[in-house]
Amino acid sequence: MTSSLTGPGLARQLSLPAESSPAHALPAASQDDVAVSAHRRQLDGRVHHLQRALQQELQRHRRYDHSVRQDWGAAGSHAEQRRSDLRQLRGAEHIAAQYGLSAARREQPRRDVLHHLRIEHDVSSDYLRDQPSMDFRELGQRLYRQQCGARAMPALIINSRHVASQLLEHFRGTKDIQGSPEQHLRERLQTLAPGVLALQFRARGSVTACEPLLNLYGGRPSAHALVAAATGAQSRIADDPHINNVTLLNHFYSDDTDVCERLRSLPAERALAPLSNTAAALLEQWLDVADDRQLAALQPHNPVLANGLQALHRIADTLPSLSHDSQLFGNGYQVLLEELQVCLSATRPFTQDDFRLAAAQMLSVSQLAEAVPKQDIYLVSSGMAALTLGHEVADMLTGERNVAMASTARHGQTPVYFEVETLHREWLIGHDHSHALYATLNHSMPGAAGTERWGVDAVIEATAQRLQQAGAADPALVLLLDATLEHRDDMQRLVDHFATPLQAGQLRIVVCKSYQKYAGLGSAKVMAGAIGLIGREDAAHVRARNHLQRVEQELDWMGQSDGQLLVHLLGCREQEFALLERACDSAAYVARHLLPPPPGKEQEYRHDPQLPFVTVGIQGSSPPLTLNLAEGSRTLNLFRDSQFSEYLLPVRDSFAFIHSNRTQIPTSDGGAMQRLALGQESKAELTERLFMPGLLLQQPPGAGWDCGKAWRLVQQLGDEGIRSVQVPAHITPNLYQKLYISGRLEQAPVSDQQRLQRTPEQLRQHQQGEREQPMTLNRIVSVISHLGEQIMRYTRPDSWCAGPDRQQLDAMLEGVMHSGMPGVSHSGRQLVMELQAFLCRADMHSDDTLQQQRGLRTLTDGCARLPGLPRQPDYLLAIPEQVFSAASDTQRDRTLVALFEPLDARRRLSLISQMLEQGDLTKAEACIRRFEVLLDRQLPPPAESLRPAHGTEHWEQHLYGQLQNQRARLTPGQLILNGQTAERQP
Repeated sequence: MTSSLTGPGLARQLSLPAESSPAHALPAASQDDVAVSAHRRQLDGRVHHLQRALQQELQRHRRYDHSVRQDWGAAGSHAEQRRSDLRQLRGAEHIAAQYGLSAARREQPRRDVLHHLRIEHDVSSDYLRDQPSMDFRELGQRLYRQQCGARAMPALIINSRHVASQLLEHFRGTKDIQGSPEQHLRERLQTLAPGVLALQFRARGSVTACEPLLNLYGGRPSAHALVAAATGAQSRIADDPHINNVTLLNHFYSDDTDVCERLRSLPAERALAPLSNTAAALLEQWLDVADDRQLAALQPHNPVLANGLQALHRIADTLPSLSHDSQLFGNGYQVLLEELQVCLSATRPFTQDDFRLAAAQMLSVSQLAEAVPKQDIYLVSSGMAALTLGHEVADMLTGERNVAMASTARHGQTPVYFEVETLHREWLIGHDHSHALYATLNHSMPGAAGTERWGVDAVIEATAQRLQQAGAADPALVLLLDATLEHRDDMQRLVDHFATPLQAGQLRIVVCKSYQKYAGLGSAKVMAGAIGLIGREDAAHVRARNHLQRVEQELDWMGQSDGQLLVHLLGCREQEFALLERACDSAAYVARHLLPPPPGKEQEYRHDPQLPFVTVGIQGSSPPLTLNLAEGSRTLNLFRDSQFSEYLLPVRDSFAFIHSNRTQIPTSDGGAMQRLALGQESKAELTERLFMPGLLLQQPPGAGWDCGKAWRLVQQLGDEGIRSVQVPAHITPNLYQKLYISGRLEQAPVSDQQRLQRTPEQLRQHQQGEREQPMTLNRIVSVISHLGEQIMRYTRPDSWCAGPDRQQLDAMLEGVMHSGMPGVSHSGRQLVMELQAFLCRADMHSDDTLQQQRGLRTLTDGCARLPGLPRQPDYLLAIPEQVFSAASDTQRDRTLVALFEPLDARRRLSLISQMLEQGDLTKAEACIRRFEVLLDRQLPPPAESLRPAHGTEHWEQHLYGQLQNQRARLTPGQLILNGQTAERQP
């Protein structure tokens, strides 16, 4: 008999209205069954939803991790692989050649150990305007010789005719040029490509003399223009009828949860929320532009656009899953920018008018009278180029080469960028009473303790004073303003305050801005600047505008691919301020908790709450580090700046990047300070980077530092972490127990209701949220990773086979590794594991066979506890053959499970090949057998990466064929190595 609680009858019964006759009501027992069934279906649906969400999260993490492993493999960096992908597409030659270009790259460490994708390019520069790379210089000269001959005159590679005229003016009346500057310009300026010109001279010494001036005027070509010119003519894009870009664009909207919505879901208190919102804004703007201008519909079969859209969707879908770690998220954000540029370069949706519309927001003149033009802003090559043009415009508007420095009694004199001082010396600009006033909106260095900060209030006060002093017959005052570092509403406050004199023609503002800083939204991809005019339109204003228009047209910065990305970045102006404000908050935290000045040393530590910087004096030495090695004691005398991590706080020119960096800044007294420019890291990550350096910088040079003191500090921090726990008197917890307990205590509690109702992504965000906590494990990781960096930088593994310090290092590493390190960043875990692998290498190369096996076991255990690190294949490759051969079968299996199995198929094959090349036959044979066992269980699908999918229809045959090729090299008595037969050792 069929139950009435199954089939369509149930729906009809449950849909009866409440006032239905009691005769139609279900029996009580049946109602209970219905409730139970409904609850079961609800739970089943919840379980299904959680399973699906977990699978999606796992796929996203694997996608990024697989891309990192590919980056560390034989195929080269991620940027190299993407350039290779794009080069295969006809019409993408320039786009491929430009992928990964940076105008301000980070300094590369001696060896890269961090888990990230390498977005690099040989032509990238430390800072393009004044520190171009050797590859950049050589590329320009090669292009010049190709077009003008190998024996052509010495030449300077520049970006425009206007820059050439600026340079030649310095040689007027000298033998360096041919006749007058105007004559030399007509006869010795060669156009090599759009945006790339060669200014010829008679002697190489003249070219050398021009170099500093070229830096001053921002005269170098766009790196994108130079690379495009060197690549040669671009083919016409060949449509692929199998591609539908409209469908690919729709994928961004077809997910259960919109990609942009997931990016914006990061709680506001999270450190990465501003950057995540920036990524969402950039992506939303691209989708809006693509829809509004029908980019996909007009190019439905464009394979270059399709390639960019596929790669963009993959990184956009992956990015929210990396939001637990700034190093990973920032790395993914850089990939997002690269793929955005691919799409923008393939479609080129923006024009000069789009730039003006986006950039004019800075002028803040929308509320002024009609007599004040609303979009008088012009694109130039850099912030310094804007400032030199600004001085030219001030000269035209006032009729005098004289610029006074803004100052007030309360704030002192305006900060002046040091290259502006050089410009004033070169142009013989006076600083006495003038109708032009120079001011900086905000300083790029914190002031000394006790001084009044310079900001928009100081600019307003200084300008108001000058206006009051002006006579009725005086020409309009020209305020020449460097607005590179701009806070929210700074320009609006300034323009609103002076609305009346601006509209009356008593004041003009010439605004200059570098787009490489926060306006670049952390991209470091665009070297550009802008100059804008604010004031009543009259004959003088029109002359200045005509001059700027001519310079902009000669330069044609929008004609290059980076111009497209620049306009896209400027369209998200709100994010410029959000990123700056987060960096300022981080700087305040560092100054208060991690780098506070010791008593009496306040002048050596500087911080301004309105700036994203902390500066530390680096004159003198810091406490020496004494290491007790196998061969004896060794003392390292370290400079103060060497206390900072080369991995986590890299040296980098300029500021406003995603990750914190440092640079050396000269001081007026001939000394130097280390300026830390803060990025988007969390408090926990900043603690890992700066707790230990801050502690040592506070110590007098004679204090000394060693492994024993580090051990005692770690024990002390462990005790503090469990202070709230009532430990029975008869129990003495070891370090591992202390760290395990303190880590669990500092985790955010998760209720049963949260576990049932929240997605895995939301749960992770909850646990990674910013909270007031001791950050015990983060501080301990700072101690260990800092000590590890010094050990790995200044000593060799064989020095650590024995010695008094070795036991303490082992105890510290054991405690922190076994704790699980909850709340510790990915980078912190990697640096701890790197030290562990360094010491295991010492063990495995010792003469003691027991110590060798102990090193293998420890390495295996560490990799099992911290799976997925990109250096694990290197660890496996570095295990000596005799150590692996002497291990038990069980140990070999454990080692392969931990270090070999997590790899994707291609990386496994590459690793086996490397083992065969270096003669590690036992390891190679064990890996081949393990691989065959894995294949017999289940053939893995091709691992998905961030790159667009390639053909996989013959994946199974290809994989088996490759593995058989590797096995064929292992003959019973011989090894086939590089085509030659060598005797195999028994």
